[in-house]
Amino acid sequence: IAFVVGLPLFLHFNLVKPLNALLDGVRRVNSGNLQVAMPIYFQDEIGFLTESFNKMVIELRASINELEARVEKRTTDLAVVNDRLRSEIAERKQAEEALRKVGDEMSVLYEVSAIANRAVSLDSLLSESLARVMTVIRGDASVVFLLSDSEGGDSQPVWRLSAHHGIAPEMAMMMDSSSAKRDLLNWFAEHREPLLISDAAADDHIPHSMRRAGPLSLLVAPLHTGEQVLGVLTLARRGGQSFNAEEIALLSSLANPLGVALHSDHLRRLTQQAKILEDRQNLTRNLHDSVTQLLYALVVFTEVGQTQLESGDVKAALPTFARICDTARQALKEMRFFIHQLRPSLLATEGLVSALHTRLAAVEERSGIRTHLLADENLRLPPVIENEMYAITIEALNNALRHGRANTVTVIVSRDEKEIVLEIADNGGGFDPATASKGGLGLITMRERVASLGGELTISSNPESGTRIRVRVESK
Repeated sequence: IAFVVGLPLFLHFNLVKPLNALLDGVRRVNSGNLQVAMPIYFQDEIGFLTESFNKMVIELRASINELEARVEKRTTDLAVVNDRLRSEIAERKQAEEALRKVGDEMSVLYEVSAIANRAVSLDSLLSESLARVMTVIRGDASVVFLLSDSEGGDSQPVWRLSAHHGIAPEMAMMMDSSSAKRDLLNWFAEHREPLLISDAAADDHIPHSMRRAGPLSLLVAPLHTGEQVLGVLTLARRGGQSFNAEEIALLSSLANPLGVALHSDHLRRLTQQAKILEDRQNLTRNLHDSVTQLLYALVVFTEVGQTQLESGDVKAALPTFARICDTARQALKEMRFFIHQLRPSLLATEGLVSALHTRLAAVEERSGIRTHLLADENLRLPPVIENEMYAITIEALNNALRHGRANTVTVIVSRDEKEIVLEIADNGGGFDPATASKGGLGLITMRERVASLGGELTISSNPESGTRIRVRVESK
């Protein structure tokens, strides 16, 4: 009886109760409560299992605490990184905005420089530049005064109104004739720095015609190159709206390429004048050396022929009149050659092939020479190469016309991926290249032109067998 009664009690206290307690601990852990420490009733298998469970809970709690600490640290680090990224993004946006402004300014500077390069006249240069400047720096009007030499022997230079935008013609005339502007403009010639005039109506140096226009803010920048002031560029705003520091700096930057362009235009005009003078001198010398000598020979032969006819020696007069005819034809060829030189060249506008067509038709064909031009009509080469190729061709054609007495000339121009080839061949008297290598027939000039292109010049000729000149230049 004791066994029967004691066995259930034993099982309850030694097995069922410890297992229920352990199961309750598992449920509490599953619900998220890690502050669990289950009692150990007996050092038996269940007690060992309970002890292992408690150790597992402690390790799990330590792992979770460590993980939470790491997560908190990572969260803190991420917050620092996010703050740094936000700061870098803000700085990058500021840098991009600054770069955009710089890019806009560089674009405007490039456009003004491009206008200066393509402008065909000073008027177009200034008018296009003014229009572009006013699209970047808002203004109601703009003017350009240029410093020029005085007229009538006065040693003092004068200021001329050379371009304007947004100004009525009658006001422009008054501004150009006004003498009140001299002090202000001369100040720029001395100081070479921009000037902001917030109230033009209150400045006595401003022309009276401008002061009467009402409240004006003026921004003036000198146009100069080096130490030489060439003019001033002025922007005006009505209604008392002034210019900020960025606009002042931008206008000063835009004035620099304009000053360089004005200086280049001045040098170009001086070069053109010198070239015209040089061309006139060369024409005078060539006329004396060729046409004048031929006309003199023509007079001499005519007088000889007249004498022979008067003496009744008709047989002797025939060769004389043949020489008169040949000399007159040669003089006519020379005159056609000089007339062609005086015509404006088509090279810059129409290209090498059209210019060669015009030359052959105007000179060689009118002189009775058969011509052949073999080239692609649409062929266009870099300007430097076209200029030198044309000059070489003209030199060779002149030699055939003057010295070779050819009746057929052929010009070939070709281009492929590797090279550009120019050939000029004639059936004239030819020459010995060995004896002409010291510089006769313009060979030195030809070689210098080919050398400037990095090309190769080949001359094939023999007396009485014609001449062939071949130029090879690398195709770029």
